[in-house]
Amino acid sequence: MLKPLATWLRVAAVTVAFAVVLVPPATGTAVGSADALQASLAADALVVAPDAPVSVRVSIRNPTADDISVPAWDTPARGVMGPLFRVTLDGAAVPYTGMLAKRVDDPSAADLVTVEAGSTRTWTVDLGTAWAFTRSGTYAVQFDAPGMSGPSQPILLTVAARGANTPPSTRIAGGPLTPRAITYANCTTGQETQASAAVPAADAYAAEMQAYFTTNRAGQRYTTWFGTVDRGRWSTVAANIARIRAVTSGTSLEFTCATIDDCGGTGVYAYVHRNQPYRVYLCNQFWTTTTTGTDSRAGTLIHEIAHFNAVAGTYDHVYGQAGAANLAATDPAQAIDNSDNYEYFAENTPATTDTGAAFTADTGGLAFGEVAVGDTATRTLTLTSTGGGPALISTVSSGDASFQVTASTCSSGAIPAASTCTITVRFAPQAAGARTTSLAIASDAPAAPDGIALSGTGVSTAVPPVPAPVAPPAATAAPQPAVTGAAPRVAARPLAARRKALISPARLVTAAGLQAPTGSRVRIGRVPRGVTATSSGVRASRAGTFRIPITVTAPGGRPVSGTATIIVR
Repeated sequence: MLKPLATWLRVAAVTVAFAVVLVPPATGTAVGSADALQASLAADALVVAPDAPVSVRVSIRNPTADDISVPAWDTPARGVMGPLFRVTLDGAAVPYTGMLAKRVDDPSAADLVTVEAGSTRTWTVDLGTAWAFTRSGTYAVQFDAPGMSGPSQPILLTVAARGANTPPSTRIAGGPLTPRAITYANCTTGQETQASAAVPAADAYAAEMQAYFTTNRAGQRYTTWFGTVDRGRWSTVAANIARIRAVTSGTSLEFTCATIDDCGGTGVYAYVHRNQPYRVYLCNQFWTTTTTGTDSRAGTLIHEIAHFNAVAGTYDHVYGQAGAANLAATDPAQAIDNSDNYEYFAENTPATTDTGAAFTADTGGLAFGEVAVGDTATRTLTLTSTGGGPALISTVSSGDASFQVTASTCSSGAIPAASTCTITVRFAPQAAGARTTSLAIASDAPAAPDGIALSGTGVSTAVPPVPAPVAPPAATAAPQPAVTGAAPRVAARPLAARRKALISPARLVTAAGLQAPTGSRVRIGRVPRGVTATSSGVRASRAGTFRIPITVTAPGGRPVSGTATIIVR
């Protein structure tokens, strides 16, 4: 909501019979500190009852010899039109719940307020319409607007708690409805048609924005509107855009066609109250623009949706493309909190040639599961170059010796746009237990994933005791189902003697947790590599942990299956 100083107009009195309007350069610099207005704050009652307004008087003094004109919405002339006050309780900021509006960056004469040379203008406003005084206590209040020589001296108000303020409306918009609804209040048929066309156009903008971030792009378009790439800020913007898309694609919206007085002037496109999703007040300037393009209706909806606390909770630190681009270059942390920056990123006019490098990974991580100590498992990761230019991957490495990169086509040179490369990782646990690390990918892609999660668990090959054989039931008993829970394991002899180690069908049946009545037929299923099976049992030709499928069929009974686990050292 705060207006850049560059948009202030200074009207200088001259000796001839006309006034000359001097517009400062668009650099955010005031005409001069000596010409800045001075603000002071007072109140008739410093103790405020629950049913009384939280009234303060704002005085703005012009100590210079020239008249100074400023945007009306940067003063209390038309009420509280933005967060021009600092309100704190016990040192913590009290949330602002008043209007946040998209406005023109060059207000007309009708939207200016003039403080004459050497004079003071005073206005009284009720802070309770825009700040939630929901707790009793002593609040510190200051007036702090652009063009002042500094914030006013604070005053202390002891305020009794009152309910949260709620702007008037035909209904309270509380979030998504099923099915989606778009409702209107005080709008003509023509206005409803124009607003309806803006919604799918805004969703097309939001979908394209989201695609930009899901492909990890962070080229010139990003830096133009959000500044240098910092992974924390980039992630914040990506999350905010995902929430904007959730609203444009299917959340119920309420549009109120507001009057010029309600909007606070003619140079206003729209406004919202950030704690009242998803109600948008459409103002005079909204109807004078186009559906898409710079400062469009669709872009205005993106701008206003970003204001909601449930979406991005942004403010209006500056207005206009020049101001937003300058903010991105000088203060990226504030740029990602400015609604116009999201709108201009969405509208992308004129279109930015984005040649930055980017790539995506086909998975959030490589999970190897359980692997026996001494054994190995491999997984392959595919990277896709998604930027406007080639991506250069310099190194690929793991932070744990248990995970080794055994092959890579990614670090052999630049990956052209829309091309892919692969990285093969082997997990070879040296000890039992879970292992986690990340695969580090060093590249020239500023927002691409630089760490892929790797996880796996080494399984011990220690020999457990062989369970005692279970006495078979009577010959007429039906086969028993497999036991619930983990089946016992049976260990073969050490590796030196494994060629003579034969695990008989009876031991396999026991290890599988099954029972074999007299006369049963035992069938050994398909065995893994390194194991041979005969009618006499199984042998292993290498060390490892093997799972052997067993089926027992009793005479005249149905077959019952299980799995025997054998460990060969």
